[in-house]
Amino acid sequence: MKNSLNNVDRGMNIARVNGINGKLEKFAVFDLYSKDSTDLKTWVKELEDHHLVLISSYDDSASRLDDEARSLLENLGSKKSKSLSFRDNWVFVGGKTLEKPYEGHMANNREVNKYGDWPGAITIEGCVPALSQTKS
Repeated sequence: MKNSLNNVDRGMNIARVNGINGKLEKFAVFDLYSKDSTDLKTWVKELEDHHLVLISSYDDSASRLDDEARSLLENLGSKKSKSLSFRDNWVFVGGKTLEKPYEGHMANNREVNKYGDWPGAITIEGCVPALSQTKS
């Protein structure tokens, strides 16, 4: 995927969007196969009420995802962050003040995976409303 699109890498790919005006403010990739989740936790703790996060996993985003990082993601609205496992596919749109987060999860199960060691692709659809100007 990275070679053809040059925009993702192994781990958790995250974009921070201003929820008021819709502009991309920051993006990062956290390789949670070969590194711990310290940098991810710092990044998530910097989020403000008006930020939305768009997250997608690629290859593995759970091997070194510790309990604190999982809880931080849960605080953004994730219902699956606590159960993510090796090579699960996961997409998530959330934020501190987003009333209706969007999430898709497909567990890695070699016996039913679409692509051998990897589960099939996930598609989620929905409309994320702009956040109010009064949110800080």
